[in-house]
Amino acid sequence: MTQGTQKARMEMVALKKIRSEGEGWDAYLLRSRVDATKLAKSVKANGIVEPVTLEEWGSGYRIICGFLRVAAARAAEADQVPAVVYAKSALSPREGYMTALSSNAPGSSLTDADRIMALSKGKNVFGFTEDELVTLVTPLVGLPQSHKVIREYVKLAALPKGLMGILAEGAISRQHAEAILLVESEDQEWFYRNVIDLLALSASETRSFAAGGLDLASRGELSFREVMLEVIGAAFAGEEPPDSPAALQTARLLARTALARKLMPTIAEMEDEFVQLVKSIDLQAGAKVEHAVNFESDEITIEATVKSEDALRSLKSALERGLAAGTFARMLSIASRKAEPAEPKPQKKPRKAKE
Repeated sequence: MTQGTQKARMEMVALKKIRSEGEGWDAYLLRSRVDATKLAKSVKANGIVEPVTLEEWGSGYRIICGFLRVAAARAAEADQVPAVVYAKSALSPREGYMTALSSNAPGSSLTDADRIMALSKGKNVFGFTEDELVTLVTPLVGLPQSHKVIREYVKLAALPKGLMGILAEGAISRQHAEAILLVESEDQEWFYRNVIDLLALSASETRSFAAGGLDLASRGELSFREVMLEVIGAAFAGEEPPDSPAALQTARLLARTALARKLMPTIAEMEDEFVQLVKSIDLQAGAKVEHAVNFESDEITIEATVKSEDALRSLKSALERGLAAGTFARMLSIASRKAEPAEPKPQKKPRKAKE
């Protein structure tokens, strides 16, 4: 038991005395979202069962643990909440942080956005070293004890607030967020709303689009946004974004192809060859053959949806014809190539001056 724990007391605290504004009121908030809508109904019916943890702060109190419960109590129009109250300065800021973290354990209930907030506050607000974060904090937030993991999460705290909210909602993954951070900060939210969300890009596709757009922008002909606008233009050809999964898949393929043509003409040529081979097999509707983005892996994927035995036999026959004709072997050969940028055009030799 710490010295701070001995200085705690139990009491009922008026909600109006618990601060919810002013600098530092949310220092110990380690959740990216505090949505008390569901809990408020329970609080209205049963009250707050588990006490919140507070510390004396100014003329009132500051929350250490229980932001959600306090918000739910306010939404339920309660007057007071049961609380464990620490005397002023009974806890050091680092102790308060660890107390707040412990209340969230185990970390399985935390989102990646929560973990980003908890780790970045531990480092940048409460002064924990990377070693301390690895040994003391990662077990409480459900992460492996790894310096690399710590750095990856802390770096993501640079995401704009809007994108952090989208990450908290689960609309994008942590891997999406890492790819978005490749882009300049002023383009990050624009990139999400006008490309990633519009095309429903996977995390790996997001990374490819970000890296490809930046590569082209670095050549000085177009800005990153201009590159992406051309790619989106190729995907939709001036029409409204499709609402069916199949049409969206086609749009993604068109966008990837447009970007590949700009980056590496040889990849574009590989894409054209691959598409022609797929068409030659004459697969039934609902079946498709795909490759990794920009042929980054030496494999192909065959997917099919069948609703009858006849459809299954038809698919089997088409696959057998493709195997017999060597079509699938040629597809795998394309996927295993190492694409390289198109060779630069030879420069004309300067004419010799007449003597």
